[in-house]
Amino acid sequence: MSKYKIFPLPKKEHAEPTPHRNAKDYPFYLITFKRIYRTQSGYCNINPMLNNVAHDSDTNQVWINAQKAKELGIEDGDEVVVESRLGKVEGIAKLTEGIRPDTVAVSYHYGQWSSGYPDWARKGIWINKIIEYHPDIISGMNSFNDTKVKVYKK
Repeated sequence: MSKYKIFPLPKKEHAEPTPHRNAKDYPFYLITFKRIYRTQSGYCNINPMLNNVAHDSDTNQVWINAQKAKELGIEDGDEVVVESRLGKVEGIAKLTEGIRPDTVAVSYHYGQWSSGYPDWARKGIWINKIIEYHPDIISGMNSFNDTKVKVYKK
């Protein structure tokens, strides 16, 4: 190998580490997830049969740690704003102990905005609107779980 001076792996990274500028202004990491019965598709929310079975089909919520929400004066069911450096979205708070205090989570599959969708498919939060583009250092894919946000009552 040394005879040919070929290195089998790339030497240059194709992305930079995530710039967490203004971290103090945006104290939460925004993560996304897919509900088990709605995986791998942004179109599941327009399936009438699935919507009849899934009682949470009207919208997605902003999952936030219950203790952290209490510190912010947010109660379960409150209307909240999630804001990143790219913009804001509004949603309903869902308090849970199942998430870290420095993190909020919003599921995909909702807030369809393309023409051709029925009005009822537009319900919910289209979270991509505020997710920053940070190519992952290893894969080059967008890293969907490192956008920094702030959350407050509407």
